[in-house]
Amino acid sequence: MSLVYDLSGVAKQRGPIESGFRLKIDHLTIAYGSHTAIIGQSGSGKSTCLDLLALSLSPTKAERFWLSDHQHTHDIGVMWQSGSEAALASLRRQSIGYILQTGGLLPFLTVVQNIMVMAADHGPKTADHAAHLIDLLKIAHCKNKLPEALSIGERQRAAIARALVTQPAIVLADEPTASLDAGNAAQVIELFIEIAEQQNTAIILVTHDVSLAMQYGFDIVTCRPQHNPDGGALSIIDDRLDKLEETPAAAQANESSEVSIAGAQA
Repeated sequence: MSLVYDLSGVAKQRGPIESGFRLKIDHLTIAYGSHTAIIGQSGSGKSTCLDLLALSLSPTKAERFWLSDHQHTHDIGVMWQSGSEAALASLRRQSIGYILQTGGLLPFLTVVQNIMVMAADHGPKTADHAAHLIDLLKIAHCKNKLPEALSIGERQRAAIARALVTQPAIVLADEPTASLDAGNAAQVIELFIEIAEQQNTAIILVTHDVSLAMQYGFDIVTCRPQHNPDGGALSIIDDRLDKLEETPAAAQANESSEVSIAGAQA
């Protein structure tokens, strides 16, 4: 199994130890082309995990933090320690797509311009792929419109096209269907999965909708709040535990997904 992410002994501390929030990723592996949903209570560190994986947040500790694109394996911990922020930005741009809950389209650009912003330095074949994605995602009728003129579903489909246009190794998605009704959510997630599978792109999804993730066969990874003897809030991610527990872990997280953790920052 080829891994796109391989993490162990990774941590991020936000704020003082005695009153802040700490996320520990004891073990997390993500395979090429896989579908993973990160779930957990509000404030349990899901967004912190996504920001670490997006290379937009530096880890406090990183014993092993490897990212493999289609050509090389990169030691992300060493890159942060050495101050290689330009290299991290380049790797992020080349290998990672990102979908925000609200789409995150630039309001002053049309749909096709938003998509092509990501494809600008990838050559003419990427422009052809952009046109292909626009057709697959059924947004050709609105490709020349500004985001304000789109429905919520159209904005999310445009965001998916933008994230996938460079055929990245990974797409990270933060609650991409949270603002959609059930029918539109199902349509968007099905199109997202279909295109990602064609490109062998790994999907890592943060969601409160555990049932939707399980319905579409996502592997479940749980942010688990723990007692912190040093004070503050603590959550742990260890996908080995989820593989042991499987359905019970997801069911438990779903039941408590609306519970907030005092003092935590996700």
